[in-house]
Amino acid sequence: MTSMLSPGRVRRSIRTACAVGAAGLVVVAVSGCEKPKPVTTVTVGSTSVHSHDMCDNDGKKMGSKAFEVCAAEAKSKSIDFTGSDTLRIGVEPEVAERGWEVLGTIQNPQSGQEQTAKLVQFTKKTYATTEGLDLSLLPDKSELVVVERDKEKGDPYGVWNFTLNKKDH
Repeated sequence: MTSMLSPGRVRRSIRTACAVGAAGLVVVAVSGCEKPKPVTTVTVGSTSVHSHDMCDNDGKKMGSKAFEVCAAEAKSKSIDFTGSDTLRIGVEPEVAERGWEVLGTIQNPQSGQEQTAKLVQFTKKTYATTEGLDLSLLPDKSELVVVERDKEKGDPYGVWNFTLNKKDH
């Protein structure tokens, strides 16, 4: 026995099959995606660099050893500055929610020795500047480390590295 399908019913069946297939592909594609890592931006004047390259522990706190290795060895983006510039640092809201600070290498004016100092104190804002900080105290090449951290416990959760290169002008 042969059944006759009307042209309208055939088109409807094809559309339904296509819709089901497309929905299945979307589910497969989305399930393979990783959650994007937060971006941190450093701006000097009109020049900005963005960093996705960060060390993290999938949203869990990092141990102190992992933090030290990450802060020292992670890839960093470079940006040029002069002693009279102001650095501007921006983080995504999810980083600001936990809190963050900025560490950098400065040159001690008395001893001439390089040391690590907080360039931006702990904040829960998405934006901070180094306004009021004498950037001429930074050596010719300085590491800038943005640290997502829990204020109460001090535990680091994420690290972004930047390299600051001092220019003469």
